[in-house]
Amino acid sequence: MNVKQQYDSLNINQDQALIQLNLDYYLKLSRRHTFKLSTNLQSILASGSLVSNELFRIGGFKDLRGFDEDFFKSSDDLIQTLEYRFFLDRASFINLFVDMAYLNQSIGTAFEWTYNMGFGTGIQFQTKSGNFSLQYALGQSKDQTLSFSNGKIHFGYTNFF
Repeated sequence: MNVKQQYDSLNINQDQALIQLNLDYYLKLSRRHTFKLSTNLQSILASGSLVSNELFRIGGFKDLRGFDEDFFKSSDDLIQTLEYRFFLDRASFINLFVDMAYLNQSIGTAFEWTYNMGFGTGIQFQTKSGNFSLQYALGQSKDQTLSFSNGKIHFGYTNFF
């Protein structure tokens, strides 16, 4: 099948809508102790079926630690995070976290909801040019067993202008 035949078979008149909800709540227990509670919901509503490249990419440092970056593809997901932070100074902390995700990993008309979890610990510290974050996490899903050999180290950096 050539490219023209593949393109002609696509439904290019499909309507789509994107729904997103992001909630973060920080519960300050004392000067050095804080809990972060986070809920992120996103969904693609489509008049037809979705193809793989239209799905959300989930996993890794930004949303579901303990998995490779973009390990999962999902048309609908709910990700919740519970994180404890012990502050070393104003912008530096040590943390413990649990990320839980309910993902609809369906393509076409079949629905397959999965539960996935990542947990771990890490540190964020402030430098003159930005914040550096190092997290170690273990993840568990139907495709990945809970094992130290499957642990992931996530690096993050936010620079200041």
